[in-house]
Amino acid sequence: MSVRLNVWKAANGFTRIYLNGLPVEGKAWLQSSGGRTAVQFERGSKGMPDAEVLALVAVAAGCDPARWMDLLEAVESLPAAPRGRKPNRMASSRRNDTEAVRPERWTDVDAEALDPNDMAHPLTQETVLVIDDREPAEMVDRLRAVANLKIEIASLETGDYVVPGKLVIERKTAADLAASVIGDSKRLFWQTDRIAASGERGILLLEGDAYSQTNMSLPSITGTLTYLSVIQGVSVIPTLSLAHSAYTIVKAIRHAVQGLGYELNLRGSGPKDPAGAAAFVLEGIPGVSAVTARALLARFGSVAGVARAEVEALREVPGVGPKRAEVISAVLHTQ
Repeated sequence: MSVRLNVWKAANGFTRIYLNGLPVEGKAWLQSSGGRTAVQFERGSKGMPDAEVLALVAVAAGCDPARWMDLLEAVESLPAAPRGRKPNRMASSRRNDTEAVRPERWTDVDAEALDPNDMAHPLTQETVLVIDDREPAEMVDRLRAVANLKIEIASLETGDYVVPGKLVIERKTAADLAASVIGDSKRLFWQTDRIAASGERGILLLEGDAYSQTNMSLPSITGTLTYLSVIQGVSVIPTLSLAHSAYTIVKAIRHAVQGLGYELNLRGSGPKDPAGAAAFVLEGIPGVSAVTARALLARFGSVAGVARAEVEALREVPGVGPKRAEVISAVLHTQ
């Protein structure tokens, strides 16, 4: 048996060596633990003894795999795999020219590699975030480390995280969800009702897998989440762990304060040949189909010719009625 070793590095330096070829069902990888190499298996996977794994790694890497830095150096010096996209791989990152291994599923371990300060579009505007004084110290510490985020601690009546005038976020673990719905208190519903009544955008962060616990029936879980989203208007966002929740909070704050941060393309990339591209341009006009675009080009010769045409002339083209002719003219002449 042989294994293939693939290095994956997050932008913040967090590194794994994925193992392919092991006789296990889930993902398997190596990572540093106090300078030593630790063997990790996907949660729920049966795995295999660490000693057997490291013996296979020693053969593949040609070194003693126990010391993490020695192993990492050896693996990075191995001949590069043939280039080109392979199954189960993602395209290279814009920040890192190494090819990232796509896991079978994202886990809380992957979430640990997320760095709110290293988003493609980080928070650039100083923003106050008020955190309820009952939230865990680890979460507070993570958020204090975020650039341009000014943390204030207070006893909040509504939400656990508040950007005044912008956003209210309630955080629940999967276990909290059941505890706050079952029984007489129905705590979750009056908490989210307060969020809905605040007039601000509201989010419920659901941390962990709500479907992994059976204190609530499946219809009850589903009904609770759809009630919150549809009737109360509170967005429900699942997260993998506390680290993932922290990253999600910062992402939500950035969107609330700065918007998307970049312009979305309204359309995909069009044809590269000039004739196809010209038709693609005209198809961007409301009400102009591919057939109508071709008819316009056949009648007027080019996009410029269509733009120079009078409304009366446009109306003569098959598929272009009076209203559509006015729209075409208006779009092509809008300053």
